[in-house]
Amino acid sequence: MADHDMWLKRLAELEASIRTFIRDARSEDRPEPVDALSDVLDVIRDELFEDSRASRWAVLGRPVRELPPFLRPVAAMVEKCLQRAAFFSDWTAAGLRLRLKQVG
Repeated sequence: MADHDMWLKRLAELEASIRTFIRDARSEDRPEPVDALSDVLDVIRDELFEDSRASRWAVLGRPVRELPPFLRPVAAMVEKCLQRAAFFSDWTAAGLRLRLKQVG
């Protein structure tokens, strides 16, 4: 349990540091650092999703199968479309959350 508590403490410290970074950037009216942070967090989130998926396949005993060469361009296009749709959904959800916060 001590390991778990240590990781939770580190996560809380990381969150506090990120929030301080954002607050400082916004107080100086500089959106570029916040945009850069958002980009970094998106990359990290994507890597975590990939690692999680690979770990799940490993636990199930399934190897990550390579795509046949003729499917790779189609898969790349589908992946890009899904990423754009996910981004649009996240952006829309953020707008709805903002509006809900103003109401309640």
